[in-house]
Amino acid sequence: MSANASDERFNRAVTAYLRQEVQAPAAAVSDFLDIIIEDARRLKLDHVLADLERMRSASIQLTTFVKSVTTDGSSARGQAE
Repeated sequence: MSANASDERFNRAVTAYLRQEVQAPAAAVSDFLDIIIEDARRLKLDHVLADLERMRSASIQLTTFVKSVTTDGSSARGQAE
């Protein structure tokens, strides 16, 4: 197997792993936080809203980062080394 084929296989494996193990859960966290924030507003729990918003923002940033890495497989290889 050539080094190029090996690199490509590595990139595909890392991309699949990141999508499954990081991107999907981060997106789910963001979705759940939308519901929790909505409930907190409805229940007038204003003292927790800022923290919930920060958590939601971080989960969106993580999802966006993972999408950017998995869009270009060569980025995954560079970060893994």
